[in-house]
Parts: sequence; structure tokens; C-alpha cells
Amino acid sequence: MNLSKEYADHVKDNATARVNAYRIRDAMEIGEVFVTRDYVNHHDHDGKHVKFLIFVMEWFEVSKGPLHLLKIRHYCSDEQTMTTNFGYTIDVWHYQLHKMIPGVFPGFFDKYHTIHVAGDHGNHFASAAVMIEESKFYRLYGKEIYLCFFPGYHAHGRADAAGAEDKQSAAADKRAGRMRLGGAGFTRMTNSSNDRRSVAFNMVEIDRTLTAYTRKADRNPAPTIRKWNQVSYIYNNRTEATEGVVKYRRVSGQGPWTFIDLLKRPIKLPPICQFCSRANDSVERHKKDDCKEILINPAEGLNCNDFSRKAVVLANSTEELHPMSKHQNTKKNGRSTATQLYCNFPGTHTCM
Repeated sequence: MNLSKEYADHVKDNATARVNAYRIRDAMEIGEVFVTRDYVNHHDHDGKHVKFLIFVMEWFEVSKGPLHLLKIRHYCSDEQTMTTNFGYTIDVWHYQLHKMIPGVFPGFFDKYHTIHVAGDHGNHFASAAVMIEESKFYRLYGKEIYLCFFPGYHAHGRADAAGAEDKQSAAADKRAGRMRLGGAGFTRMTNSSNDRRSVAFNMVEIDRTLTAYTRKADRNPAPTIRKWNQVSYIYNNRTEATEGVVKYRRVSGQGPWTFIDLLKRPIKLPPICQFCSRANDSVERHKKDDCKEILINPAEGLNCNDFSRKAVVLANSTEELHPMSKHQNTKKNGRSTATQLYCNFPGTHTCM
């Protein structure tokens, strides 16, 4: 079957994304937590919309012991701000990651240093606005964030199941004459239930102010962002100045990372060099001609085409490099000199 690369990658990720995510979950150490997130839309007993973002937390209390579970629901019925987009996600993150203040912030994440986050590719999660904010969480809250996206099929995760529980509870309460109205009503419904593994918060309104997140005019376009299946904000030279730079993989757990800057900078900077950034696992910026040509072992499975190429004059070259294109004739001192583009990898391998 002759599949396009895009569809072939999707098929490959569909087969590996959840497997890789749950492998990460099952290998967690104490101090790490796995969060599956999703949005669910409800109608209250008056027929009005109630939106909620659910976090299903899983963690180990004892190394390699049983997984513990907590389902955190964040309801909102404010007509002006409850749209389930990136702003809702960011507001909930800040609310949950803030250190506990009794009666103000719950502090459920206080004891965790690493958060593995799974979810779908909706633009409420897979967006530059969310990722720019998530890249700040280590500085703001001391939390490392890893993202592992699932292919966009419903009813395949714990978050979907938790959303169905609400519908059952709301129907049972209506039959019993207990009216549940708006986010406040659904919050009471959850917190008065017999499910000790569920807790709910009423987000009275979502923060949509100008300082809540980076505006579109200040974000770089990332047209393939909803196809990224692993995202990390961790690299060697990470500082406040590099926040907004993330690295991603198209297929979960496979291939090299690609570095990308999601934030427009006030001063124009040289482009990120993928070759050097991958070699050093750090953000390396320079023009292609200034590339230090750090060599990477092709046995690691990296494709030569992902890295910078350099024109080499054959007559002066003693490097054992292989050709990337046909000979080109150039003029030097009035004479023709054969030049050729070469891959930066030594040894014998195939450049596709």
C-alpha cells in the first residue's frame, strides 16, 4: 500500500502513542505524576452549558507499588469566559500548580517535581499559547512538564470515562429531585458523591486578561503543532531567556527532537540550528555558514537531510564525506571548479 508520509506517521503514532505514554507512566519514580486531561461539555438541569476540564492524576506512593488515582474536575458556567480553549487550560494550570494556600489554592501538585501530561490534539492543548506558558512552569513552580499526545479518538482514556460519570450522576440527581445548576451545582454534585477519588472546583470565571497568556501577535506560527506527539521543555541551556523554545517529536518515542521557537523575540536572533541543537541537546543559534559541524553518529538513526549541508570544493577536500547532489560547475579565478554538496556524516550510509 502506497501511503503518504503524513498518513504513515499517523498510523505509526496510533500504534505507539498510548503504548509509549503508559510505558512512561508505569516507569515513574516517587515524585512524578501522570495526568490525563480532557474537556467535557455538560448541560445543567436548566439546559444551560457547563464546561469542565478534567485532570486524572496517577502516581505511585511506593516505588513500583499500586497506582493511585485522583480525578480533579474544573467546572465553569460563566457565559463570557467558559470557552474551552487555551485560556481555560492555562488558567487551570496556574490554579493547580500554585503552592497550597488553604482556602485559596489546593496544592495537589506540591509533592511532585515532574508532570507527564497526556491528552488529545485539540487546540485547547496543542497550541503555541499553552506551550509557551508551560515552558515557564519550571521557573514559576519548579515543575518539569512532558507532553505525550494521544491520537484524537474519544472513549479511549480515563478522562473520557470520568466525563461519563458526571452525566450519570446528574441524571440520578435529577430523578431524585436534586437540582444541579451551573458550575456551582456540578461542583456540589461531585463533592457530595460517594466517589472519594473525585474532587471538583468551580472556576467562577476564566482569566482572559491581557497578561494571562501570550497574544497571537507575539507568537510564531507553528502550522504542524497539532501533529506533534511528544513535547519537552527540558534542554541543557534552558533559562528564562529561552522560555518559549520547545522540542518535539512527530512520532512518540521515535527519532530526533526538533527544536522550535514559539515566541517572537524583540530582537531578531539567528535561526535555531537543528544540527547543533540536537547534538548538544541545547538551543544553538547561528547562521548555516557558522555551523560548527558537530558530528553525530548515523547509527543513532538520524537522517542526514535533517542537518546542515556544506559545499565542499572537491580539489581541496580530504574529508571522507559522501555526495548529496550532482556536480555543479563554479567559476574560480576564471577557471571552472567542480563542487559538490556533501552530508556532514562520515562513513558509509544512505542519505534519502
